[in-house]
Amino acid sequence: MGHPLPPGDVSYVKLLGQDIILLSSYEAAAELLDRKSAIYSSRPSQIMAGELVGWEQGIGLLPYGEEMKRTRRLLYEAMNGKAMSDLYPLQEREIIKFVQGLLRNPNQLKEHIHQMVGSSLIKLTYGYEVEGVNDPFIVLANEAMAMFSVVTAPGAWIVDTLPFLKHIPWTSFKAKAKEWRALLHALVDRPMKFTRDRIDRGDEMPCLVTRWVERDVKTSTHSKEEAEYNDSLIKWAGASILAAGTDTTASVVATFFALMALHPEVQKRAQTEITQVIGDDRLPKYDDRSSLPYIEAVYREVLRWHAVLPAGLPHLSVATDDDEFRGMRIPKGSVVFAVVQNMHHDPQTYHEPHIFNPERFLGYSRNVERNPESTIFGFGRRRCPGINVARSSVWLAISCVLATYDVGPAVGPDGKPTPPNMKFTNGTISHIEPYECNITPRSAKAVSLIEEAPDVIV
Repeated sequence: MGHPLPPGDVSYVKLLGQDIILLSSYEAAAELLDRKSAIYSSRPSQIMAGELVGWEQGIGLLPYGEEMKRTRRLLYEAMNGKAMSDLYPLQEREIIKFVQGLLRNPNQLKEHIHQMVGSSLIKLTYGYEVEGVNDPFIVLANEAMAMFSVVTAPGAWIVDTLPFLKHIPWTSFKAKAKEWRALLHALVDRPMKFTRDRIDRGDEMPCLVTRWVERDVKTSTHSKEEAEYNDSLIKWAGASILAAGTDTTASVVATFFALMALHPEVQKRAQTEITQVIGDDRLPKYDDRSSLPYIEAVYREVLRWHAVLPAGLPHLSVATDDDEFRGMRIPKGSVVFAVVQNMHHDPQTYHEPHIFNPERFLGYSRNVERNPESTIFGFGRRRCPGINVARSSVWLAISCVLATYDVGPAVGPDGKPTPPNMKFTNGTISHIEPYECNITPRSAKAVSLIEEAPDVIV
């Protein structure tokens, strides 16, 4: 079969018999994945990641169907706009711990970021209190998501192309899959066991898993099959919150620090806005978001600059026949990628996209460029269910860091600045490569604000 789609914002490639569609503009992705979500909401089978390692039960790779719908209902219930009122105080508490941790040890930036992001999610989901940057559940989530990024990378595993290889013993990929499957099930089972044990002892903490389990007990018909199914659903829903929320959000925050080290003029303007609007007697809180337009612009430009999932996760066409799109043919069974990184650097959408410029998001509505939230969280019925958690976590981190710290390039042994090189890893989830930066309190008053901050921003 020849190429049914011309080059442009929609392109086509056939790789080892698989039809692949690449969407490189918001308009194309919205038209296909949003408006035709009924046939583009499933996931392609991934032998290595899904079947052998087990990620096919997680919300990211779960095929479209009743189980996915039930899982998304649980997640929506946990993280919709109404539920966020319970989560904001948890996030603000962890933000305070974060800025305090940077004061004690600014050289552990990566560890502090992961603790900040993960702690509120673990507390919300399992009622578990994280005990520092090396907490076992934080480490477990980070290791599992690093593995996810590798195991789901397109074209990385020959067994995904030649599925019959899964039946051949003693292959190196099967040994790796066994190791990674154990890691994944540790992520799914251990936090769940912690909460289950507390429920059994009668000293459970309020959390999502406790709520889900107690409701399940009340509504269950108590058949063995139903109990096992619901238990699995709850386990994987909880693990999906922990896994997906920690790694992606941490990547954005790490990129923010590097960008501030490179753009002191942006940092200074943002700090001036915080001082003028909020003052220097308290930290920003999420209720301040609408009052800080330049902070909002910085937040959006950080999201735009580098997409955490550069090509998103693949969508599978489940149409019973070839589909028509803009007068062109998409073969049934095609795998569709929304290439978000291309969308974020499209000169038709963003003026001089290679330049970090928050001002592109300021001004009258007709001049403001597209909010990257419309693309970075996915499309259609696979849009990230944790969008409210992610956006508030990143915004709070950006605003509170700018309120309290100056971020600059590290200084080398020769006394010269060594700015971050802004290189990013490959893989499904992309992270900025290791870098160093200089993090110092803005003033003596900022130090007092950090040290004396209450448990929740008031």
